[in-house]
Amino acid sequence: MKDKIQAYLKTKNETARVIKATTLAGGSSTETVLVDLTWINDGKEETIGQVYKIHQETGAVGAAADQVKEFNVLKRLVGTDVTAPKVYWVEEDEKWLGAPFFVMEKLTGSASTSEIMKNEAVRVSISRQLVEQMAKIHLLDLEKTGLSSIGVPKTDEDCALDQIKQWEPLYRGYAVFPDPAVEAVLDWLKENAPKDVARKSLVWGDPGPGNFMHDNVKITGLLDWELAHIGDPMEDVALLLNKLLTSAKMMSTEELLKFYEEYSGIKINRRNVLYYRVLWHFKMSMIAIHCLREFHTGSTASVFTGYSGALFTPLEMIKAFNLIQEEEGGEFYAAI
Repeated sequence: MKDKIQAYLKTKNETARVIKATTLAGGSSTETVLVDLTWINDGKEETIGQVYKIHQETGAVGAAADQVKEFNVLKRLVGTDVTAPKVYWVEEDEKWLGAPFFVMEKLTGSASTSEIMKNEAVRVSISRQLVEQMAKIHLLDLEKTGLSSIGVPKTDEDCALDQIKQWEPLYRGYAVFPDPAVEAVLDWLKENAPKDVARKSLVWGDPGPGNFMHDNVKITGLLDWELAHIGDPMEDVALLLNKLLTSAKMMSTEELLKFYEEYSGIKINRRNVLYYRVLWHFKMSMIAIHCLREFHTGSTASVFTGYSGALFTPLEMIKAFNLIQEEEGGEFYAAI
C-alpha cells in the first residue's frame, strides 16, 4: 500500500515522500490508511499526516456509503463552524488503490472515550461540545454552503422515505429468506414517516462516540461522514441516543435533549426521534442480514460471522418492536 500511495502522491507533488503507511483494522464501508509524509510546499519542507479512505463494496454500510459524496460534504464544511477535517483530493480512478478513495488530513487526539469518562468535568464538557457540533451541523445554510447539491428531500415525509428507498433494496438483495419481523417494521416505517419536520438539515448520519477526535479538552474534529445526507435533524438525535443507551454512555438522555435544544434552538420532536430510532435498528439489521448471507453462500466459513448474522437481526427487531409498541400504546403486537 505504501508504494501505491507514493506513486499517487507523486502526481500531486513531485517532492512527496511517504514515511509510513498504516492500515487500520475495522471499518464496514472503508479501508482507512494513515500516512505520514514529507513534501515541499510553498518552498518549505513539511511533515504532515493524511488519511486515505478507500471504498469497500462490502456489507450494508459499504453498499450505502458514497466516498465521493462524503468528500463533497467535507469540502463544503470548510469555513463553517463545524469542526471537520480538511480534505485534499477525491479519486474515482481505481487504478491507484483498487477502488475510489479520498484524502483528508489526519487529526490530532484520540477517538476513544475511556479517558473522558474518568473525569466528570471533562465528560460534561466534551458531551456539550459534541451536541453543540451536531447542532451547528443542523443549522448550516444548505444553499449558502452548497450542501443542497447532495439532494434535498422534496417533502417532509421524504426525509424518511428517501432513506427507506436507499436501504430496502439492500434487505431485498441480502436476505437469505424473507423475515416477517423485518417486513413488519418496514411496513410501519413506510406508513409512519414523519410529516412535521422542523427543518431540512444536513444529517451527520453516524454521530457519537468513536466518530470524533478529541484531546481531552476539546473536540478536534468530527469523522465518518459516509452516511451524511439532507433530512430531519431528529435523525441524528435518535442515532446518538441509541448509542448512548447501548454502549457509549457519555451522557444521559436528559443531558442530550437539554443540550441539543439549548444549542440548536430546535425543539425536540419526541415522536420523530422514536421513529428514527426504529429506522436505525432496521439499518443495523442489514449488517446482520449480510453476515448471514455471507455464511449461507459460503463467502465466509466463519461460524462467528454466521451466528452473528442469525442472532443480531432478531435482537435489532426486538428493539424496534418495543419502540413501536411504545408509540402505538401497546397495539402493535396485537396488529401483527
